[in-house]
Amino acid sequence: MSAESLVRRLMRAIIQEPSTRARCFAGDSRSLRQLERGADAYEVIAQSPALRRLVTRHFGEAAGEEILAASLRWQVDARQAEAYLELLMDGAVLGTHEALVAAKRGGPLGRILESDHLIEQRLHRMIRDGPVGHTVRSPEYALPSGDAQRALERDWGAEHLAETRLMQDALAILVPANEVVHYRMTRKLRELTRGASRPGLPDLASLPSVAPWYYIHQGVGSKTARMRELLPWRLEGAYSYQEMLDATRWVLCHEFNLSPVLEEAIREDMVESIVYAIQHDDEAAELLLPSLPGPRIRTPDSDRLEGAVRDALRLTPLDASRFARARWNYLPPIVGPVEQAAEAELELRRLLEGEASPPIEGGLRPREG
Repeated sequence: MSAESLVRRLMRAIIQEPSTRARCFAGDSRSLRQLERGADAYEVIAQSPALRRLVTRHFGEAAGEEILAASLRWQVDARQAEAYLELLMDGAVLGTHEALVAAKRGGPLGRILESDHLIEQRLHRMIRDGPVGHTVRSPEYALPSGDAQRALERDWGAEHLAETRLMQDALAILVPANEVVHYRMTRKLRELTRGASRPGLPDLASLPSVAPWYYIHQGVGSKTARMRELLPWRLEGAYSYQEMLDATRWVLCHEFNLSPVLEEAIREDMVESIVYAIQHDDEAAELLLPSLPGPRIRTPDSDRLEGAVRDALRLTPLDASRFARARWNYLPPIVGPVEQAAEAELELRRLLEGEASPPIEGGLRPREG
């Protein structure tokens, strides 16, 4: 985990947890008073010498410098909040990835918003590669090194996976780039809509459930991070289409509170990738066509194919207990980003609990091997 990711995780803990705040600002009563009065938490954190010293002592100079950089890099002003509010009111935050990237390019939101695929790109790409994509990302074949994994995918002919191409035609949503933008955008929107202060503006609570406090693109608390817990990177092939759909539905519409109406759109997006595989891969057609519900479909060009794939993916109610590690089809991740994140979590927990931890020059130690 990079110094930037580690520091932003600590900053978020300070904002959300009073006990962490008290420990990290020990002897810095001025910063604590500013936070209690509602000042911008990231600005307060960046300006605290006590916290800078604490982070530098535990994690090195790079991490100490990142506190100030994270605050300065992700500013949000009233003009940007107004532009995002307009998108929300117009329902213009949902569309194909290609259209959303074009819509934000060159405008005031171009840097602080990101177009995020509702279904993870890695799932789309693996599905479109057909059976070979599932095989090469199974526990039997997946490799610890990312570069070695991509070479393996190319050797096996999993072209979509190996090339990591963007799914331009897949369904996506415009969301804040990270938790810093999310925090500041929410503050600006509250100021903008408080008490319907301007004619034509809605109250914040009435905004559609794609508002920024539900969902961020990357970083602490993002969909990407949560999906890697449910469907570990490079082990996606161990999960069924239904499990991929259910995990996506659960994270987006239950944990992140997006509208349940989107569940149908999420399924349609997965249907498109499955149909693509059947129509472009003979092995996929041979394996999948006999398993589809309804009358037997014998050729990939059948006009019943899309409907049959849709019928095979169910939108039944989801049980929260199913997505705990004890009950979900959980697989321990192979060595890679997930394990590195776990190591960083341990270092951060030691800091927050006040345990002695030796300084690490330049940030976290790279994992051996």
